[in-house]
Amino acid sequence: MVQHTCQFGGFPRDDPNEHISSFLEICDTQRINGVSPEVIKLKLFSFSLKDKAKTWFNSLSKNTIATWDKMVNKFLTKYFPPSKAAKLRGDLTTFTQFESESIYEAWERYKGLIRKVPHHGLPAWLEIQFFYNRLNPNTKMIIDAAAGGALMGKKSDDTYELLEEMASNSYKWQ
Repeated sequence: MVQHTCQFGGFPRDDPNEHISSFLEICDTQRINGVSPEVIKLKLFSFSLKDKAKTWFNSLSKNTIATWDKMVNKFLTKYFPPSKAAKLRGDLTTFTQFESESIYEAWERYKGLIRKVPHHGLPAWLEIQFFYNRLNPNTKMIIDAAAGGALMGKKSDDTYELLEEMASNSYKWQ
């Protein structure tokens, strides 16, 4: 199952965070009596790799990675180096709404940036502030009106919920 639905080759276009997420989703469907979920993940992980990534994995010393967390750390160190994380974090912090982009489109694009660097270390309120500060003035006005005042004066959970509601398919705010 892993080999056919979740393959990572180690190429620049491959997203290691997305791979881990997809792999874990598949592993969560696997249960074997008397075998811990961690052991299942460790045993199945090599089957989720191909090409360069499989070669990298096979070059690791056998039995040196005893926990799933260590495996993930080793994998992300190899395929999601700090320089890549820094570049993506920069994309997140300098996000700008396009001129003709709706709130829905901008919010979805911004959440896509967040998904690309899930360990960015930014608190939720700062994520929202980066998003809000780089919106077009008209969009900010609409959001503030929907918030019943300044959006940034609200709790981060409330602001996130409002942005999700405004960006939902039932709204096509411009």
